[in-house]
Amino acid sequence: MPVIEVHLLEGYQPEERRRFSESLIDAMRLLVPAPPKAAI
Repeated sequence: MPVIEVHLLEGYQPEERRRFSESLIDAMRLLVPAPPKAAI
């Protein structure tokens, strides 16, 4: 699984950060087949 590093600007709520992270993980898993356990 590739390593993705993101720097978000201040002002995002925890729920928005979580949804953003999950969306990035889902997108990467579409490109690189990996089991869910591979994503942290």
